Amino acid sequence: MSMAAAWPLNLLSLDDWESLPEHESHRVECVEGVLVVAPRPSISHQRVVFRLTRVLDASLPEHLVAVPEIDVLVDTEPLTMRSPDIVVMDRAAARRDLVRASAADVLLVVEILSDGSRRTDRVTKLSEYAEAQIPEYWLLDPDTNRLLVHTLSQERYVLSHDCTGVVTLDVAGVDVSFDISTLGEL
Repeated sequence: MSMAAAWPLNLLSLDDWESLPEHESHRVECVEGVLVVAPRPSISHQRVVFRLTRVLDASLPEHLVAVPEIDVLVDTEPLTMRSPDIVVMDRAAARRDLVRASAADVLLVVEILSDGSRRTDRVTKLSEYAEAQIPEYWLLDPDTNRLLVHTLSQERYVLSHDCTGVVTLDVAGVDVSFDISTLGEL
C-alpha cells in the first residue's frame, strides 16, 4: 500500500489525524485540515535539537519540561497540528497527555531553521503560534548561529532579542544560558 493510499484525501479532523499510520521516515503535520509531509531533519539539525533540549531541560524548574518533536494541537477547526523542534511546557500537562500538547499548555516553541522550512517557520508558524497565544517563539538558524526571540504582545509576536554567541534568556521566569555557536557542532 502506498503512503498516499493510507491517508484520507479530505480535510482532516482530529479523529482522522489520530487514525493516521505513523511514518518514521517523514515529519507529518496538519495545517488547516491539510496533511503536510516533509523529510525528516538532517543529522546536524537533530544535534541542535538534542543539545538545546538538554540545555533547556537542565535549566528549568521541576514544574516545567523541555520536549523535542511532540505534536502541538494549535487549532481544532480546521485542524492544525504542528510538530515543533522543541517545546517548553508545564510538566503536569505533559503527564496528562503523553501523545501531544495543547497550545494552551505551551510556554515556548523553538524551531530550528533548515532549507525546507525557512519560510514556513518565519511566516506561517509565526502567525499560527501567535494566534494560539503561545507566549514565546524562538527561531534558531544554525547556518548563521543566530537566534531570534519573539515574545507575544497584544496577540502578535514582537522581536524581543536578536542573539549570537553566548546568551542568557528568560524562559518562563528562569535564566537560561548557552552558547548558540556550539549547538550545531558535530
